[in-house]
Amino acid sequence: MRLPIPDRFPPKQVILFAVCLFVAQVLEGTSLTFALLLFVYVLLAGLAFNLAGGIAYPSGAWIFFTATLTCLIGFTYKVLLGQPGESHLRAPLVTMSAYCIGMAGMAAAAYVCTAIRPREGLLANLVVGERMKQAAIGCFIFGTIGTFASLATNTADSVGAATSSGVTTAFAQLNHFVQMAIILGTTYQIAHSKGKSSTNWIVWCAGLLLFFFGVASYSKEGMFVSLLSWLVPCIAMRFDFSKKQLISGVCVLVFMFYYLVPFSQYGRRSRGDAQGLLASALIAGQYLTHLEETRKLYLEAPDVTDLGDQPHLYDTSEGFFDRLQMIAWDDLLIDYTQTNQTIGFGAIGDSFLNVIPHFIWANKPVYGQANLYGRQLGFLSEDDTTTGISFSPVGDGFYQGSWIGVGFVLPLLMLFMFLVADSLSGDVRKAPWGLLFIAISAHYAPEGMLVGVVWMATLGAEVIIFSALLSAYVLPRIIILLSGGEKTRVRATQNFVLGAPVRGVMNRNAPPLRPEPGSNAPPV
Repeated sequence: MRLPIPDRFPPKQVILFAVCLFVAQVLEGTSLTFALLLFVYVLLAGLAFNLAGGIAYPSGAWIFFTATLTCLIGFTYKVLLGQPGESHLRAPLVTMSAYCIGMAGMAAAAYVCTAIRPREGLLANLVVGERMKQAAIGCFIFGTIGTFASLATNTADSVGAATSSGVTTAFAQLNHFVQMAIILGTTYQIAHSKGKSSTNWIVWCAGLLLFFFGVASYSKEGMFVSLLSWLVPCIAMRFDFSKKQLISGVCVLVFMFYYLVPFSQYGRRSRGDAQGLLASALIAGQYLTHLEETRKLYLEAPDVTDLGDQPHLYDTSEGFFDRLQMIAWDDLLIDYTQTNQTIGFGAIGDSFLNVIPHFIWANKPVYGQANLYGRQLGFLSEDDTTTGISFSPVGDGFYQGSWIGVGFVLPLLMLFMFLVADSLSGDVRKAPWGLLFIAISAHYAPEGMLVGVVWMATLGAEVIIFSALLSAYVLPRIIILLSGGEKTRVRATQNFVLGAPVRGVMNRNAPPLRPEPGSNAPPV
């Protein structure tokens, strides 16, 4: 079974889904105005997605994850629970209006971007054929060594995020090489095997390493990122999943949702003052060997049984589904903005300044909007300078500039980011570089705030360019030298579409081909 990579949603299906959601909400007691606003949001999201070209482009993937992971999955699940849509929201009409205006701005940005972006990505065809395998190996080795070197010098936390100054900090911000190894390794394996397999030792080693870092840091994103990085190229390459693979994948997802999400939530709160990756991993190991008990402790925790003033969308805690929506937290921020005042757009300027690395600007201040907002809202203590609370770009835009922030500043930033991402990667069905953009968007689009938009257009673009150029011109050469020198030369192909011919390998020492006897054709 091939999972489709949608480049557009048929308008009739979008309208049908919007109508069904509208009718179900009204029948369950949702106010007519709120249900109508959600109806409009669904139509705008479908329009924006189609204008961007679907998930085949980074802009379309961003719109898809924004729409689904901010409110659509949340409200669809809420309908199944039989709960009114606006229940538990502090300013439901204002929040939903802001979402509609924000999505309309994304649709406008997608329309302009599609009209002026190049037809082919600037990084297309940098790495093809056997070079892609060498690049995948190089990415895995380079990323692994870089991550452990950063940890050893205390310049990065357990998942590679920078925490201090220096050249190694700049590298830590660009170090998505292990994730890129999974993407390149999967893409190569599908093309090389002509669709018969999708994994090799590179994919398995890189995936297990990322999973280990995710477990050791109690990060749900870290635990899911390896699976997502493998799945995205499989879908882009139209890999034909067997029934056994699909059943196994569903079982893995159920296990992760049922056990590992509670493990992450409870372990993050209960690990105490453990310092360093090894100490954190040892504590995580204790929880992992008692998963059923860990899940029970999580479900009995006070903040799960009694939600209190914590922003929530459902009547009770719904586990992982609480993480598949951002509207409850955005609603809190929007309501706070209405009763106080906007913070101004200085945070956007700080986000652009954050692009300058510490080794160039030694005294660069630390910018942490997510931590600042959490303290201003009263959910973090004043002495907590490390924890952050995430909001979507719409919620952040409203806090920074109210309706101007959502209706004017947000679309401009989106247009800038869409142009950069789409121009670099192009259609992900033809080149693999946009797949990393898509994998990162699954996290940054719904909860990256406006700083996430700036990051994708600046540091995110640097990550892609750095990874592409290093993979194309440096890492394969290193692997060739380590393996004893290049013994073959290759004939390049122009795309990665499944079914396209894999690069032919020619022996340099083979004698030239001779024409058939009696033929006047010259030797080949």
